[in-house]
Amino acid sequence: MASKTLMKNGALILQSQPQIKQSKSQKGVSFQSEERGSSRPPREALTRSNTGTSQSDFFPNEASNYSILPYYSADSYDSFNVSQEFYPLAGQTIDEEGRLLVDMTTYIDPKYLPEDLVRFVSRWQKPQYSSQADWGWTSPFVWPDVPHLVKLVRMDIFEKDVPKLQIGTTDREDSTEIRNTPEWYPVRSVFFMNVPTEYTMQILLETTGPPRRSKYRPHNKQNSRDLSKWKSVTKVYAFNTPMGIPGSSSFFVDYQDFPDRYFITNAEVPTLGNRRLYQLAGYSVTQYYVLEKVVHHQSLDAEGGSGVTYYIEAGPILYAKKDWRIIGSFYGFDHQLPGSSQFTIYRREDPFPRVIVALQNIERSHEWNQDLKFHAFDIPVPGTAKYSLQHCLRSIYSNNGNVSRHRITTEDPRLPWEFRMHIFTFPAELSDCSIYPYDVSQDPSANYGVNA
Repeated sequence: MASKTLMKNGALILQSQPQIKQSKSQKGVSFQSEERGSSRPPREALTRSNTGTSQSDFFPNEASNYSILPYYSADSYDSFNVSQEFYPLAGQTIDEEGRLLVDMTTYIDPKYLPEDLVRFVSRWQKPQYSSQADWGWTSPFVWPDVPHLVKLVRMDIFEKDVPKLQIGTTDREDSTEIRNTPEWYPVRSVFFMNVPTEYTMQILLETTGPPRRSKYRPHNKQNSRDLSKWKSVTKVYAFNTPMGIPGSSSFFVDYQDFPDRYFITNAEVPTLGNRRLYQLAGYSVTQYYVLEKVVHHQSLDAEGGSGVTYYIEAGPILYAKKDWRIIGSFYGFDHQLPGSSQFTIYRREDPFPRVIVALQNIERSHEWNQDLKFHAFDIPVPGTAKYSLQHCLRSIYSNNGNVSRHRITTEDPRLPWEFRMHIFTFPAELSDCSIYPYDVSQDPSANYGVNA
């Protein structure tokens, strides 16, 4: 069972099922656990779109499975006496007087704690969809060879580990239901055409169960080894090959029997036990999350000592970090479509977490993390939403310089934020977001304290 952490009533709750053994030695007592938690995300802890839901609704009937580890604020955090503030973790050693004999890197810093999920989504901004009046001229601009109005169809793909299954769906309500089902987690999203062209083939999406799973096949092909009875759900139009289709990516349909299962993957080689059946192409995307936080720092004296900073995380899974708020989410194309532009997300952690979103290289770009890039439009393509890219360069209190940072928002610019440009990309509703309580086991180098 995956290890889980969450906040409840001012306490950090950890799983307490493992039994603890004590063994004495000359140096002290060693605590060892008979069970180790998994490093996988807590699948059961999915968020809900109803911001009025209480914290207990996210974890019903699970209080008896946890023990409570007292939470200590940053003010009470004593780097020289941690044995009085934290229980020993599995495998740690204490001396006969109860003092811990390991360094601080194995203890959770109070600033890296999970945020209450209701508060985490309290600042959500609804996307502003583009006007249908503009779709008539923007669709031919991106797809000049298609005589019909093109409105891309998003297919969300989910997987389950035991047994290994995959579900693909284009229905938003069905996607939300699967996203909130334990053990299912999002893998990727792919955009396909909604109308046929000379370069596309019709892909039938079918389903069967139990256990529930999906099948993807060209309308004129069948798998002779498949003996299951499938029910047709919908159809999409995928490209035959990415060759000559700007912005498209290759995908493959793999098959595994007992029971009959199908998987859409972008791996060049099928995994062990799978047999490759078909090749197709679509527009691969990455889901991005925009986060907001109020920070207090001496570098913000020109803004009164505090200000708002923004950060962008790549999905499909997001962890709710302490004091952060999610304000929006969107899908950025992984490759460049006709009429789109490449945006680079520059991120850094000093003097506090912040981002800059730019079309070109910025000054001293080597000082920033540049691992995130996406493609979006500057025109209202059908189905997209309008976002405002704004920068913070001046102060509302003085003419002194400010800490340079950007934000992507649906709000109108106001001091100290100034309008920079509009970005049109496919939005994600709150129900399309997979938000988990912050899992400190995922990134120990960032989630654990360091020696003082």
